[in-house]
Order: sequence, then structure tokens, then C-alpha cells
Amino acid sequence: MKHPLSKSALILSLLLTGCQSTPKLVEEQQAQAQATEHYLNAQSHLEQLESRFSELNAQELSRFAPDQVKEAKEALEEAQEEFDDIRYTPAEADEGDVEDILLAVNQANTALNSANLIRQTAEKELAPTLEMMQILGKLEAASYYAREMKRAESTLEEMLEDVSDGDLEDAREEQAELLLLLQALEVKTVEKRELSSLAKQLDQMKRNRLAKVVPISFQGAVASLEMAKAVIAADPRNTLAIDQAVTKAEFELDHSRHIAQQVTHLRAMDSDDFEAFVLRAEGRLHKIAQALDGIDRRNLAQDDQAESVTKTIAALKQAMDAQRLAIAEAEAAKAVQAKASTKPAAPSQETEADPESEATVAEEEASTASSS
Repeated sequence: MKHPLSKSALILSLLLTGCQSTPKLVEEQQAQAQATEHYLNAQSHLEQLESRFSELNAQELSRFAPDQVKEAKEALEEAQEEFDDIRYTPAEADEGDVEDILLAVNQANTALNSANLIRQTAEKELAPTLEMMQILGKLEAASYYAREMKRAESTLEEMLEDVSDGDLEDAREEQAELLLLLQALEVKTVEKRELSSLAKQLDQMKRNRLAKVVPISFQGAVASLEMAKAVIAADPRNTLAIDQAVTKAEFELDHSRHIAQQVTHLRAMDSDDFEAFVLRAEGRLHKIAQALDGIDRRNLAQDDQAESVTKTIAALKQAMDAQRLAIAEAEAAKAVQAKASTKPAAPSQETEADPESEATVAEEEASTASSS
């Protein structure tokens, strides 16, 4: 009888012990779950902030709002340091740790929001200046006019600082002055890029005294270069007009050099060689005439020969233009005719008689006749 009683007492004792330990285990599990929730909450907010930093161009943003970006970075570093304290012991994270991390994250986000707002305001208010600076950057203006570009950059930084501080009126006044400088700098840069080589050639021609050797041709070269400068000054972004003006200037410079060579050759020529020189010039014109129509015009003065050849070429060109026009008109007429032949025939306006309708009409007429 003693053994069963001892066994029952043992079982009862174990049951009582288990009931006492269960609440403690539950409390530990709940505490661990709470700590894990705190950890994950802090981790989530910190990762979102880090992702935001990686997506935005912090360096570019610093240009518009350096103080705000600096504040955001410091707050991010503080949040990271706070999270490092619980990174490898998530079970020990408590609500205080999370609050410290979230406070730093919120400070960083607030600073970034402020920086973005300042950037948007600056991009709107200073859009003309920012666009001009971008254009000058593409033109590599700093490589030609480093001092002017440095001054422009310094002024722009002051304007951005004014916007960051809320002094929009000061920024607008500075922008009005800076734009004049930048516009002039754009003209100078385009002129430097497009005409510097031609200007050097013209200076060399001046040193070689071509203005005295071939004054008419040289003046044409000078005028063409000045015209190219005027085209650039009128619109430094009209690339088509600028290319045409530069090509014209190049042509006139080359023409002046070739004429100068001929004049120099004539000056050095002995008088006994004059006839041979004239005959060579006439021979070149004669070759052109022979290739054109085979007529020998050398019995005429050279000016008259050139006039005759010119008229013949003009008549030939006119005939060719007329022939091309006739061919184009014939092809167009042929295309119209081909299109008309492939067009589907229009449906007939007359409709076929319906047998049932005709029978109905006949029956009605017969009925009318019988009733009469």
C-alpha cells in the first residue's frame, strides 16, 4: 500500500512543479519576441534610410544644401552606431534602443527632405544659370577661359547659398548679372573653338604682308572672318549658320593665299616669259571648251572665251533641268494612272428586283381590280 501512495505523490509533485515553471517560460518567450520585434523595427527603418542615401546623389545634393546633407549624414552615422550595439544581440534589444535609432533616422530623413526642397527651389529659381553652366561645361569653356569660369562658379555658389538661406531676391539679382557674363562667355568660347585656327592663319598672312600683295583678296578674307564672328555673336547655338560662315571664311583664306602665290610668281617673272604665261592660261580654258562642245574659241579674247563657255554651260544646264522636270512629271502621271487602275470599282446604284416584292405588288393590283 505504501508504494502506490509514494508514486501518486511523486506524480502530483511533478505536476505542481510544471505548473509553476510554465508562466516563467511564457514570460521569457514573450520578452524574446518583444526584443526581436524591436530589433526588426529598428533594422527596417535604418535600411530604408540607407537605401535612400544610396539612391540619391548626395554629392550633387550637397551642392544645393550642404548643411542639410551634412546633418543627414551625421544622423545616419548615429543611427548606425546605435544599431551596431544590438546588431549581434537582437534578443537584448529594448524599446529604448529602438527609440534612439528611430530618432536619429527621423532626423536624417527630415534633413534630406529639407535638402530636396532647397534643391527644387534652386533648380526653379536659377534654371537659366544652371542651363548656361551646363552648356559651357559641354563647350569646355574652362579650358579656354579658366579665370572667367572660376569667377562664374564662385558666384553661382553664392547664389545657391542665398537660396538655401531663403534669400531669393538676392539670388535673383546676382543671377541677372551673372547671365550677362555667361552669355558673353558662351560667344567667346564658341568663337575660340571655331575661329582660333583661322585667326592664326590670318595673322600669319598679315605678317607675310599679303594685304599689300593682294589687297582685294585679303580684304575678302578679313570680311569673311568678321562675318563668321557676327554670326556666332548673333546666336552661338545656331550650328548650321556657324558652319556655313566658317566654311566661307576658310574658302576666302585659301583663295587669298592662292592669288598671292600667283601674284608673287608674276612679280618674279622675266618679261620674256609673259607670253608663255598667258598662253598657258588660255590653254587651260581651251581644254574646258573642248570638253564642253569641241569648239575652238581661241580666236577670241580670253574674257570673251570665258563668256562664251559660260553661256554654253548655262544653256546646257537649263536643258538638263527641263529634261529632269519632264521625267519627274511623266513618272508622277504614270503613278497616278497606276493607282487609278488598281482602285476597286464602285458598287452599282441600281438594285436587283426582289421577286417576292414584285409578286406582292401584282397580288395587290389584282385584288384592287376584282373589287372594282
